Amino acid sequence: MVRELNQLTDAVDTAQTDSIGGVLDDPPSDPFFSLQYGLHNTGAPIQGQPGLPNADISALKAWIGAPDGRQIVIAILDTGVSYSHPDVAPKLVPGWNCTGIGAPDDADDSWYFSHGTACAGVAAAIGDNGIGVAGVCWGARIMPVKVANAFGSSSETQAGNGMIWAADHAANVASMSLGFSDGIAFFHDSVRYAYRKGLVVVAASGNSPGAPIAFPARWPEVIAVGATNNRDELAQFTSTGPQMSVSAPGVDIYTTWDTTAEPDSYHYETGTSMSGPFVAGLACLLLSANPSLTNDQIRFVIEVTADDKGDPGWDPGFGWGRVNARAALDAIGGPSRCRADWNHDGAVTSQDLFQFLQDFFAGDADYNGQDGTTSQDLFDFLGDFFAGCG
Repeated sequence: MVRELNQLTDAVDTAQTDSIGGVLDDPPSDPFFSLQYGLHNTGAPIQGQPGLPNADISALKAWIGAPDGRQIVIAILDTGVSYSHPDVAPKLVPGWNCTGIGAPDDADDSWYFSHGTACAGVAAAIGDNGIGVAGVCWGARIMPVKVANAFGSSSETQAGNGMIWAADHAANVASMSLGFSDGIAFFHDSVRYAYRKGLVVVAASGNSPGAPIAFPARWPEVIAVGATNNRDELAQFTSTGPQMSVSAPGVDIYTTWDTTAEPDSYHYETGTSMSGPFVAGLACLLLSANPSLTNDQIRFVIEVTADDKGDPGWDPGFGWGRVNARAALDAIGGPSRCRADWNHDGAVTSQDLFQFLQDFFAGDADYNGQDGTTSQDLFDFLGDFFAGCG
């Protein structure tokens, strides 16, 4: 038929058979992706520290078939966000400056450091665009809410005003890499207000080991996030306590940066400030996959699908564990998807077998959810595969 069609030169430009393929678990085209161990950890050293393969949030698997999230808005309550950085600026929506300092009002215009831009990049830098790095949720739009000055100083009143503004201007997720020691009533009321309006509120636990978890992370309406390193160890600087929800990578995180000395660049940053945006970005991914989820449901899914670390079950260091984006998205996919559908294309085929074997021999095939790849994972997968589902 192809040969005959190609003879119809007046009507047909070219006719070819359509080859069969499938989704590949390939990294995005961002040139610094290999430095982003929090998304995909191969064990390569980061800043001289050897890594542990799979000590990451399983982003590559999570991105397969996931919506791009462009209908989701994440509010970054921080020092503002760069208006010029190519990995974040194209996605900015109107924000607000409640400090009364700086121009443009909500831009990250510090000559000193670029905290807000760094947080925005972790959560939502544009992915697979051949530039820089990739964020957890590539498509989510970024709302810069400037609540801190050029040195990172803020007040609970400013942070509370920013939270109210974000809630009133259609933000879906609020990321706060800020910490306060008092927890005044106005600030808590603002967080409650945003929570009642449906926002998923995420905050860093703090960088003072032995000290209580900082506000706003200490409040029950907020997902408190601690920091791990590239070996899935709890970062020594993490503030821990009974309010800890989950943990995420926070040591030597390569992300977006924009200062006078280093304009529109990239930088390693360390702290629970970087861990919070990982979880906020995951919340955006979940909402893009199912916009009907409530903030309580988002929190529940993130906690129950985290990879348990430290003491079995919840503990005050890791919380429920280091977050796992793939497992979280699988959890909201419903019971109808076969577990043996390894590539998430809706059918159990030989492509699932080939992909699973590739991941198994790479040590990244924790099929039975026991936090590691063992021969039992292979046996369990093959049993479900040949049964047609599982």
